[in-house]
Amino acid sequence: MQTFSLPKGGYFEHVLIVKGSVFLSQSGKLIRFDTHAKLFKEFAMLGGNTPANDVVEYNGLMYFLTGKDGIFAVDRAGHIQRNIPVLANGNKQVIAKKLYLDPMGIMWVATQTGLFLYDPAHDSHTTLTMNLNDAYSLPNNSIWTIYADPDQGVWLGTYGGKLVYSSLYDKTVRYFKPGPESLNHPIVSSFAEDGQGNIWIGTEGGGLNYWNRKSNHFSHYLKSSVNAPNSNMIKSLRFDQGKRFLYIAAFNGGITTYDAADKRFTSLDFRNPYSQQPLTIYDFIQDDQFAWWMTDPDNTLFYKAKGDPAVGIASILGIDNKPIRLEIEALYQDAQKMLRIVTHDGLFIVDPISRKVIRHHYLKDQPYAVNSLCCYREAYNGDLWLGTLGGGVNVLKKDGTYLNFNSSNGFPPKLVFGILEDSGSKNIWLSTSEGIYYYEPSKNKFSKARFYIDNSCGSFYIRSAYKTSKGEMLFGGTNGFVIFDPTSMSDNRQQPKVFFTGFLVNNLKVTAGSQNSPLAKDISSLSNNKEERIKLASSQSNIEIRFSSNSYLEAEKTSLPTACADSRTNGSY
Repeated sequence: MQTFSLPKGGYFEHVLIVKGSVFLSQSGKLIRFDTHAKLFKEFAMLGGNTPANDVVEYNGLMYFLTGKDGIFAVDRAGHIQRNIPVLANGNKQVIAKKLYLDPMGIMWVATQTGLFLYDPAHDSHTTLTMNLNDAYSLPNNSIWTIYADPDQGVWLGTYGGKLVYSSLYDKTVRYFKPGPESLNHPIVSSFAEDGQGNIWIGTEGGGLNYWNRKSNHFSHYLKSSVNAPNSNMIKSLRFDQGKRFLYIAAFNGGITTYDAADKRFTSLDFRNPYSQQPLTIYDFIQDDQFAWWMTDPDNTLFYKAKGDPAVGIASILGIDNKPIRLEIEALYQDAQKMLRIVTHDGLFIVDPISRKVIRHHYLKDQPYAVNSLCCYREAYNGDLWLGTLGGGVNVLKKDGTYLNFNSSNGFPPKLVFGILEDSGSKNIWLSTSEGIYYYEPSKNKFSKARFYIDNSCGSFYIRSAYKTSKGEMLFGGTNGFVIFDPTSMSDNRQQPKVFFTGFLVNNLKVTAGSQNSPLAKDISSLSNNKEERIKLASSQSNIEIRFSSNSYLEAEKTSLPTACADSRTNGSY
């Protein structure tokens, strides 16, 4: 063992080691130990008054975390390339404790006011803090230490003795439920994002909710207020192209506009042409001629052209030129300026001028539910995804092929409530009666999202799905909503080792010492070598293998591959 004298001239707070390099930190100074010359040399002046207390390496740069002056990115020559402030509470500099670089390239910073996440590849950051309305948020904002384990997880030690575990693959998932400082009503029906990235949330009974994402504060606008929408039963939300006017469709409330500039609500006074009561509107669009098309599955298709004094009825003509009655859930205008109408009787493509059906997409010889459509999403490649009310999901391919996916061909859920597309991977995400699923075009495969905790939002709500400008996805339900970033979602890549702990034949435990035992040695020590395979008689067909693993991450989803046996009387398992 060799010993080396520390440099003179003061007290050194921390010894930092990264990629074989050793540093001493002192106030805003870094001193490096030259392993070849066996000398300490001044390396960098960080410019602040607090010492570096942690360091990680990323893409050739060393990132030194200081207590109060943020993160300094320094090259191998000691030149500072960047200073990243560690911010919270309205972009105020905070006290930082520890630094961790996860396998996705995101830096986790433990601070006294929450968890600061920094993405060096995009020079962007987010902050996670305690939320009393979210059971899966931090239990305490004062984080003192970070420790990674082999299971893709991170342990956070907080002030007050509370230990937090976060798995890397679901670290961006947040759940929101009704509470004093959150939603004012459980049923979330719709979303919209304003120009500042804040989220407007429609509820079925609680009016309009507004989530300021910078302050994490919720505001509520109810009909009883002076400045509010016409109804508390919000059905759909949509901003205009300039993000100034928010259009709010409601049950018995017609459409209300919110002017983001003067913060005022104004009713458009859309009334039912028969009863003169405010319209019930589930979905709506303004077409390229600024005409309004408005749907109500229990009524008819309403229409109001630009300049018309009142709302009228849009009578749709079938291919035989006779009026048809449609139960319409949603609609939109496609690139060819045709109306695509999503109904309980399939998809109709309609000429908005003649109002005649051009094409009717309907899967013949299928159960009614397969053609009972409720939501849609047109993908970047032109494929149109259509959720059904009991028949799985349909896809109208760009070439005109119309397909149904259900439990017989890889898609178990029956009901599909909302559909979104990931901007990066182009995966299709679906909120369903069985949780959240996603479809990978590259693999032609549906998978269940492992991060989502079943029923955490109650049952999902029809068309309550939205993608933010950052690519985050929101799905609303009957008890709140979930938000997550699909770019950080992945399956549990940890492949735990399996340990066999027991073997039963005809409900009796068998060991190597049992009479006429098929085991040559303890089950836990067997391998896949041919001479160690277990041979059973036909009278020993009822077997049970018990096992454990060295990973607790998603333990309930850890399973053995399906056992295979040949068809001989005595099989090897």
